[in-house]
Amino acid sequence: MRFLEMVQLIVKKVHGISPVTTTDEHGITSFRIYFSDVDDKTVKEINVETKVVKRLAGTGRAGSEDGCQTTAQFQQPTSVCSEKKNVFVCDNAVGQVKMITPSSSLLKYLEILHKLLSTFGFTKDKQNFSIDDAISRLADIDDFLCLCDIEIKTITSEKHALQGPDGANSMQTKHDISQLITALKSLRYVVNETEPLFKAKFSLKSTSTTIVENFSLR
Repeated sequence: MRFLEMVQLIVKKVHGISPVTTTDEHGITSFRIYFSDVDDKTVKEINVETKVVKRLAGTGRAGSEDGCQTTAQFQQPTSVCSEKKNVFVCDNAVGQVKMITPSSSLLKYLEILHKLLSTFGFTKDKQNFSIDDAISRLADIDDFLCLCDIEIKTITSEKHALQGPDGANSMQTKHDISQLITALKSLRYVVNETEPLFKAKFSLKSTSTTIVENFSLR
């Protein structure tokens, strides 16, 4: 496998192939090189610095099952391209384009979701945040949701307000977070003005309810 250095227009050998490793490689992307091994039915990655080749995705058995990198299957992966942190694989035999995406984004989203739930005590009983801490944590969540919108709009070139089908949180969710921040700031102001000592004893759990009201118009 070779690559073309665009500055000096020099072709350099990165990795040699043999029947033992692969007989048919495809695809190139920035920083690291990804290629599909048709015979092995996997997608592999070459670290240009260490020259180490590792399996990125695929079990090595023919199939079309989706899943994590150790369970996903390919039938005939023949071409590879990338967009930011995602790798797209064209599986000709089944007529599909599959996406290999890092789990870091999902883990970050789950971390933010946990931060929201834990702020109001939906986790361990011993965990209780002050009003100031809650406002700070909700501000972090709001910043994260705004950043998600910016990145989605950058990738998709969408100009309208994003909703769930766009891969973003709904406008209602973002509005609710904003309202929570406003409400807690108002609560902090009232407590500071009336009884500052109560602030240290205040429990955010007391603001939560387990009752869901459903309304219908007849």
